[in-house]
Amino acid sequence: MRKKFKFFVFYFFGLMIFNLLASALMFNGPKEGFALMALKENFSGLDLQKNYFFSLREAPIDLERPFLLIFFNVSCPVCWDELFVWRDFVETRQIPVQLVGVTRDREEAVSHFLRKYALTIPVIIDRQSQLFRLYRVRLEPFLLLGRGQEIIYKDNLMEPVTRRREKLEQCLLALR
Repeated sequence: MRKKFKFFVFYFFGLMIFNLLASALMFNGPKEGFALMALKENFSGLDLQKNYFFSLREAPIDLERPFLLIFFNVSCPVCWDELFVWRDFVETRQIPVQLVGVTRDREEAVSHFLRKYALTIPVIIDRQSQLFRLYRVRLEPFLLLGRGQEIIYKDNLMEPVTRRREKLEQCLLALR
């Protein structure tokens, strides 16, 4: 009987200590220990490539090659659809065009969006709406295919979506 009582007391105190430690860890977070420092060291050397920029000149885009500007908003699911549809279309058909996203959203929102959906295309954060004004973009999503100073295709929002997609597909396929 005494052995069972000792076991019960040790078990009870063990649970209490574990509870105290676990609650302190939950509320205060982990302390700077060896494992946490090692984890920080491993990821500090990791060079994550930034793929959002603040101007067309800053982005790694060759304007002499064809480019497709996709004007979008990170809070617009229809815009996401256009972004992913054209990314997949260009990748599966191996069309030699540079995809570039253009948005007016804040840097934090764009960074979160790019990480969440693992997008690798360059995105231009156009907070002053310079590109929006230059190409007369009023609504997102909006697509523009160009090369140098030439505009090959520009969305006409008065046409149905299916017709616009057909026209852009034809223009893109002609680039191959």
